Amino acid sequence: MPQLPVILTAFANSYDADYLAHLEQEHDRLQLILAPLSYLRHVPLSNAKTGQLVSTLTQYQQELLIFHFGGHADGEQLQFRDAGGQVAGLAETLSLHPELKLVFLNGCNTQAQVTQYLDAGIPAVIATTCSVGDGKAKQFAETFYTALATGHTLQDAFTRAKGAMKLSGATPAGEEIVNLRGVRLRQEQVTELPWRLYVAGDEVLGWKLEMVSSKVNSLPILLNNVPTNFDPKTDCIGRETELAELHQKLSNSPKVALVRGLGGIGKTTLAMAYVAIHQDKYQHLAWITQGGDLINTIALDQSLALSLEMPLQQGEDLSSRFVQLMQALRSIPGPNLLVIDNATEQVATREFFQQLPKAPNWKVLVTSRQDLPDFVVMELQVLRPEAALELFRLYYQGGSDVEAMELLQEIGYHTLTTELLAKTLQRKKGLLSIPKLLETLRKRQLDDPKLAERLWARHSGEERGVFKYLMSLYEMADLDEQEIWVMQQFAVLPALPLELAPLAEWLEIDAEELNQILNELADKGWLSIKEDTFLVHRLMQEVVKYQKEPDIEELEQLVDAMANKMTTSEFGNPIIENLPWLEYAKKVADYFTSHTHLPKKAAILWNNLANVLSLAGDLNESTVLLNHVLVSYTHIYGTENLEVAGIKSNLALNYMDLGVFDLAAQLLEETLDSFIKNYGLEHIETALILGNLGEAHRAIGKYDQAKEELETALKIDIANFGDNHPRVATVQSNLANVLRVMGKYSQATKLYRKALTINIKYLGADHPTVSLGYLNLANVLSDKGNFKKAKSLAKKGLNINIKNFGNNHPRVASSRSTLGNILNHLGGSFSSD
Repeated sequence: MPQLPVILTAFANSYDADYLAHLEQEHDRLQLILAPLSYLRHVPLSNAKTGQLVSTLTQYQQELLIFHFGGHADGEQLQFRDAGGQVAGLAETLSLHPELKLVFLNGCNTQAQVTQYLDAGIPAVIATTCSVGDGKAKQFAETFYTALATGHTLQDAFTRAKGAMKLSGATPAGEEIVNLRGVRLRQEQVTELPWRLYVAGDEVLGWKLEMVSSKVNSLPILLNNVPTNFDPKTDCIGRETELAELHQKLSNSPKVALVRGLGGIGKTTLAMAYVAIHQDKYQHLAWITQGGDLINTIALDQSLALSLEMPLQQGEDLSSRFVQLMQALRSIPGPNLLVIDNATEQVATREFFQQLPKAPNWKVLVTSRQDLPDFVVMELQVLRPEAALELFRLYYQGGSDVEAMELLQEIGYHTLTTELLAKTLQRKKGLLSIPKLLETLRKRQLDDPKLAERLWARHSGEERGVFKYLMSLYEMADLDEQEIWVMQQFAVLPALPLELAPLAEWLEIDAEELNQILNELADKGWLSIKEDTFLVHRLMQEVVKYQKEPDIEELEQLVDAMANKMTTSEFGNPIIENLPWLEYAKKVADYFTSHTHLPKKAAILWNNLANVLSLAGDLNESTVLLNHVLVSYTHIYGTENLEVAGIKSNLALNYMDLGVFDLAAQLLEETLDSFIKNYGLEHIETALILGNLGEAHRAIGKYDQAKEELETALKIDIANFGDNHPRVATVQSNLANVLRVMGKYSQATKLYRKALTINIKYLGADHPTVSLGYLNLANVLSDKGNFKKAKSLAKKGLNINIKNFGNNHPRVASSRSTLGNILNHLGGSFSSD
């Protein structure tokens, strides 16, 4: 199922180069030009960082058609918000995109990069021979894409853009200082148009953007990572009747359809087969696999966010975000299909169920082991005997059908067990016969009474039988030490397809050696292989843990790797850098939930995970984790340790965000005492705690104390960072909040303006923090009675928030409220304004 082709535009005003005022306009104009093209998707990055670019390129590896860069550049690199992107690395990355036709480098002096892109197999590159004026770069790109979007060939679009530039007098002579898209401002002679089109062959010159529309057929748009590599003829044997029944239920009822059955019976397989067979009946498809909390799973789904053009913002409340995503889904014209796989009772709760997209635009299919109310239920039973035999014969052709049917009857025609038995017989062909295997299954009992008791307590009668057979068939004692160790890692990771490279990195093992081990395990039936990925079934995870439950020493490398993946940097973006690995880290961390005192390495993982969850907006879960970490760290290090103080600080920030300011202030006071003892009063870490404590005291009305603490923090930060740093801006803004509530409006206004100037420089004119700065200034000017100026600033803040979050976000509602209050004072309203 193909996705729409993608044009990726990346724009960046780097921290250490001159501000490009026209870059934002180029971004906006290209959006307007490309938005009407229904046969492709425009993916804009307005403040691109290297990590964000890598993540986005990975997301659209098969769909990328054009890569456009706008910003500072030179012959060796493109300047992103956080760092310079070296041409060698970018060319190598772009070489992995088979549909890529054009790289457009709209910055200064990019000609020297061209050879590396052409050598990487990219058919066409637009680059520059000298410095480029910021406004002219915007004009050239606008003209070029307008021509391309209206059906002109690549060569014709380029020629038209050059002609338009010459017509407008864009070939200056003599010395001119302009705002250039180089790494630094240059003064030089400009006598010709800087843009050149470089091609690997003449055939690309006749390429048209509209050619891709013929490749976009009637298949649906995938809104996120929908499983597509599936052949119902071989992957879903014997379920034709069930597929027809499921289609009838979805077609004839507006209710949610539930496929219910015990583990390993084929619920997910049936859903995947339904999607593969009936995909052409839907315009959009979305697939959610529940691992933990279902609301958070959807709220943090980055693929879904990109498709709905609702990128996750740092600190955004996940419950509110979930509601907005569901609203966006409900607004999509249908017919569409949403699949929720492996669902728990949460899917039937009022909080979740009321938000589901419903008929007529949407059909919803849920798979679960649970008996959920108010759904149209289809009970998925075991395979029919003849279907079980067909599945068995797919993997093993030995023995007679009579013998095979006796074996299948013994295991109750269970789908997963049928497949595993057949694979075992095939693997041991000549050494193990069907009668011998049947005899083994009938004789072997669980020798460990505690294990038998755990199975009895945790599983239904049907599932107890399945586990009995699986553990009779799959014994860890039959594996060597390395294979046991690898299966223990799989047992605590999500039951999702895993690629070799990240797994080798996490486990600190040579990829070639690991590949051999994984293939051996697949041959033995412990794992399955799907298109270069390795997958363990949830039931097999339980089999491993029942027989050889791993401890912290056996999981040390994996826990360390997940802790590293959850490490946040001061200026990094957790949405890009950490969230792709969140599901894996949470699953590994969950394994230690039963520990009263976490092992040290597990405690580090929990702490890092809690910080990422907090930044992602999941404050409640983050707070639960941090409280557990605090108990464990205190047990490990004692009460006076800096590590313990750091946990108290993080926990305090969560309580502040949750509105529990008294407890936050108490924790921060304890942290401050520890930091002053260990770091001294003038240290930047001490200043950070002072600033946060000042915020807590402001919230509970201790304004004099808050003012003193924030003034001290500001003095320390200016001494360490200078007076033009983002951290200084944060403290200035917080201090201004205190001064405003104390009625010191002139002092507050001065600090708000300083903070706003710094944030525009470092974060860009459209950053949410800049919006907050405008709104803060609007409020304090309103307090002073300057409503006309306040109105102008409030409008700027509102427009930035609408641009970043859309019209229905809580931040936009708050901004409208601020502007509305100001308009009321002016005797106007939104409608009259």
